[in-house]
Amino acid sequence: LTPMSYTICKGRICLIATRVVALANLVTDPSYDEVLELDRLLHEARSQVPQFYRLDLSDLSITESPDTIIKKYSIELLYHSSRCMLHRKFLLMQKTNPEFGYSKVAGLDASIQLLRCQASIHEAASPGGPLARDRWFFSTLSLHNFLVANMIVYLSIMQGFIGADGRRVPPSDLTNDQQRIIQILEQSNTVWQGMIEVSAEAKKCAAVVGIMMNKVHLALGTGLESRPVYDNIEACESKTASLVSNLSLNGMAPWLRSICRLPIHKLVLSVGNGPSKCLGNWYGTEYYTIIGARHTT
Repeated sequence: LTPMSYTICKGRICLIATRVVALANLVTDPSYDEVLELDRLLHEARSQVPQFYRLDLSDLSITESPDTIIKKYSIELLYHSSRCMLHRKFLLMQKTNPEFGYSKVAGLDASIQLLRCQASIHEAASPGGPLARDRWFFSTLSLHNFLVANMIVYLSIMQGFIGADGRRVPPSDLTNDQQRIIQILEQSNTVWQGMIEVSAEAKKCAAVVGIMMNKVHLALGTGLESRPVYDNIEACESKTASLVSNLSLNGMAPWLRSICRLPIHKLVLSVGNGPSKCLGNWYGTEYYTIIGARHTT
């Protein structure tokens, strides 16, 4: 290892990530061959990261310096957020074209890993953790990436309530993997609720994720209502997937700051224009409709 090792190995992933950004902001759907090629390049770039900078969430050593731990998190977050955004447009296309099945698996896996990192960073930055004196690192992370991961995991959970034959799946019939994914979303929700004092954006994100979790509990029959709620799951799935596929990689903060200022009929839905105020406002108002909450100003 040399003083430049971190910069070099993260730089390799950054070069691929810039191509992912360009691809994600195309007005038209990109070639799937190009998506798979970028996915391969991301894997290849990550494989070249030295073991010293590999993150093991199950074994964060208290003997490592905070600077080294932060560098490990930075590389891991960049890799998974890039994969998450690379595959997001193809999350539901596998229903009509099995060729895109890999994107559903890859997008969900990347999202789960992002939320695991989120929980790990939150724990590490808590009193007594290795990053307890470096909480600034948590506040500088892109909330956008974690929120997109929440949405993809939420979409997967809601899909799990619909069987292959189109019938509702009782909560008792959920697989162990589906129950594990629900636990991951629950854990992420706990982290978000603990971040409401960090910033105004974090508070709004926490509210959105809290509503997602409430809808999941209602579907499981463990919410405030006395019976499971399955109404409009197909519509929820379709609209949420559409929202995820139209998100921009350029950041979420301006969108969250402009939430609720414009009515739905005035909003622009063209992702090609980037994260404009109109698109941002569409995110704020429409998403509250998707997850079943009553929108208020």
